[in-house]
Amino acid sequence: MDIRKLSDDDRDAVMAFLEGHAASSMFLLSNIARCGLNQPDRPYGGDYWGALDDGLLRGVIAQMWNGNVMMQAPEKAALDALASVLRRTVARPVAGFLGPDDQARVVVTRFGLQDADYASNSAERLFSLDPADLVMPPSSEKFVMTAWQHADPELLTRWLVDYSIEALGAVPGAALEAGIRLAVSQGAALERYVLLLDGMPVALAGFNAGYGGMKQLGPVWTPPPLRGRGHARQLVALMVGAAFEQGAERMILFTNSAAGERAYRAVGFRQIGSYRLALLATPVARA
Repeated sequence: MDIRKLSDDDRDAVMAFLEGHAASSMFLLSNIARCGLNQPDRPYGGDYWGALDDGLLRGVIAQMWNGNVMMQAPEKAALDALASVLRRTVARPVAGFLGPDDQARVVVTRFGLQDADYASNSAERLFSLDPADLVMPPSSEKFVMTAWQHADPELLTRWLVDYSIEALGAVPGAALEAGIRLAVSQGAALERYVLLLDGMPVALAGFNAGYGGMKQLGPVWTPPPLRGRGHARQLVALMVGAAFEQGAERMILFTNSAAGERAYRAVGFRQIGSYRLALLATPVARA
């Protein structure tokens, strides 16, 4: 097994390999499509390593610009070799691990971080939806979907702070709020939407990755006082329905929420696997 650093010269081979595992590689596919493999310090960039056997790519692992480690290497020998090399050469503090559940757990162990302090570390259920399987909830003229830059920025900031704390284990404080406030101010560049009920915002959802005809949902959020009324289900159905009408061919999402799972199944999503989202409470330097 030959392990080597990847560059844009390898892009076609890398994308072809990842396309074969697209549902659990959406962040990798989307990031490479945005930034390539040669710009590790730019947003969505990273340092990429590949495992090759007789010249054929068998696995990919990367540390992204934000410190997260992502992987796609179904063969154990390739995964072990990639994790060992990245562990020795990692370029920045490790912020987390994202990938197929069985693979991510192996990489966490190879890094010696299985007992580290995690803000969030769970096996998420991975779901998929094709256009023919979409089930639209009963429609109402009282519901309107709008791009999130048209909504109240202060309200969105509060919602996303609460979402980050509840769903991702983020630490409350000025740094979290400042980062989210910046993201909200740049909302025109993000594919996110708000559901309005009689003109009032009641839910937030969006896409966090996309490649070819595939899109991945995240985040999906309803404030606690408004939960249990079907708002998230309504917004997800409207959002993915509009994306399908514009040419999207498949939707992907992952969740560890029982309520979220019920909502997603209700609009036609079916489980296809398991994904791990492991975010460290504090990034760890691996000297």
